[in-house]
Amino acid sequence: MRLRLLFLFLCTSLLAAAQYKPTVSLTPKVDHRIELLSILARLADYDEYTQKRYIAYVTDIEQHFGPYRNHPAVAFMRDVRTRRGIGFDAVMSYAIQLDSTSLKPAIAFEKHLPDSRWTVEDATKLADLIKQFYKDAHVATFFQQQADRYRSAEARFTQVVQRVDLPWFQRYYGSAPNDAFRLVIGLGNGGGNYGPHLPGKNGSQINYAIMGTWSVDSTGLAKYATDDYLPTVIHEFNHSFVNPLIDQSASALLPYADSVYARVQEPMRKQAYANSKTMLYESLVRASVVMYLQEHDSTGTTALNQLREEQSRSFVWTDTLTGLLRQYVTHRQQYPTLQSFMPRHTAFYAWLAPRIDSVLTAYQQLCPQIIAIEPFTNGSQSVDAGIDEVQVRFSKPLQPKRYGIQLGKGGKDQMPIESVLGLTDDGRALRLKVKLEPGHPYSFRLRNGGFRSTDGYLSSVYDVTFATAPAPSK
Repeated sequence: MRLRLLFLFLCTSLLAAAQYKPTVSLTPKVDHRIELLSILARLADYDEYTQKRYIAYVTDIEQHFGPYRNHPAVAFMRDVRTRRGIGFDAVMSYAIQLDSTSLKPAIAFEKHLPDSRWTVEDATKLADLIKQFYKDAHVATFFQQQADRYRSAEARFTQVVQRVDLPWFQRYYGSAPNDAFRLVIGLGNGGGNYGPHLPGKNGSQINYAIMGTWSVDSTGLAKYATDDYLPTVIHEFNHSFVNPLIDQSASALLPYADSVYARVQEPMRKQAYANSKTMLYESLVRASVVMYLQEHDSTGTTALNQLREEQSRSFVWTDTLTGLLRQYVTHRQQYPTLQSFMPRHTAFYAWLAPRIDSVLTAYQQLCPQIIAIEPFTNGSQSVDAGIDEVQVRFSKPLQPKRYGIQLGKGGKDQMPIESVLGLTDDGRALRLKVKLEPGHPYSFRLRNGGFRSTDGYLSSVYDVTFATAPAPSK
C-alpha cells in the first residue's frame, strides 16, 4: 500500500512539475525594428521618444539621421501623430508587426492592426515609406556601426533577467505553454517600456517586453542595474499575460471602468493612460507585480513599498485588488487560471465604480499631508531674508532619507535650498537649510511620492512659493 501511495505521489509531483515547467526563456535582444521605429519617432519629434538618457547613442542617431528629418517617412509619422494620436505603445506595436528582414507586414494589416489608433491605409502607407527610408538613410550601415554597442547592452541586461523567477508566471496565470516571449532592449527609448503582443499560431501569442534604457555608466555605456530594472521587467511581462485577459472581459468591464476612470482621468492621462481600458491593463498588472513581490520578498517591505507606489500613481484600489487576487491564489482548485477568475475581477469593478469617491477620500486621509511651512506661510510675500532654516511639517511621521525635492516654477534661480538637514525628532517635519536674499522670489517643489510615511504611504506633489521682503531703505 505504501509503495502504491508513493507511486501516486511521484506521479502527481511529476505531473505538477510538467504543468509548471518553465517554457519561457528571457534572452535580451536588441531588435532593429524597434530601433528603427524609435528613430523615426525621434525624428518626428514624438516627445516620449526624444529622451536623451543614453546620450552617446542619441548623439550617433542625431549625427547619422539628422539630414533625414524631412524624409517622407518622418513627415508621415508627424501626420499620423496629429490625425490619429499615434505615440507611445502604438509605435512599438507597429514595429513588431514588421518582418525583420523585408520590413513588410509579417501579418497583413487587414487581418490584424497593431493598435486601434492605426488604420489599414495608414499602416500600409507607412510600411512602404519605411522601406524607402531604410534605403535612403543608410539604416543598415548605421546598425552595423552600432553592433558592438548592441552586443554590450545584451550582455549587460542578461544579468538582470537571471534574477526573474520564470516559473512564477505560469504558476500564477496558469497560462498555456505555447506562447512565445521576447525581451527586447530599446536603446533609444529612454525611460519608456512597452508590452505589446502579436497573434501567433493555433491561438497562441507572441508577447514582447520592450525595455527602455535610462542610465549609463562612467564610460557612457548603457547600465542596467538589477534593482532599477527587475521590477520593470516583471511589470512588462505581466502585461503580456494581463492584456489579453482584459480584452476578453472588456465588454463586461468597461461600463464600470469608465466610471472609475472619470474620477482619476487627469493623473491617468499624465501617465499616458488615455482611456479606461488602458487603466484596466495597468491596474491588474500592478496588482500582479505586488503579488510576485509578496511571494519573493521575505521581509514584506519591498512588496508593501511597491503597493504604496502603485496607490500613489492613482491606482488607489490596488490594496483591495491584491486582496482579491490572494483569494485567487489560495483557491486554485476552484480557479485553475486567472482567466477563470476574471468574472470575480469584473465584480470587483462593479463594486468599486459606485464607491470610487469614498475610496479616493479614504486613501488621501492615509497619506502624509503637508500642513504647514514654518516659520512663514506658503505664498508669503514678505519673508525675512535672515531666515536660514525652513521646516516643512507633515500630518504624520516620515521615513528618513527619502526626500523628493525638485526645482519649482521659477527654476534654478529661485531655488532657496542649500541642503537637507534631515527630520525633526518627532519625524513630522523636514528641516531645510536655505540661503535667502532680500526682495527675491523663491520656489521649490516637493514631488509626488517624494516622502513616505512610517506606514508606507506616499505624499502628493506640493509647490512652495514665497518672496522675501525688500532690504530696508537706507
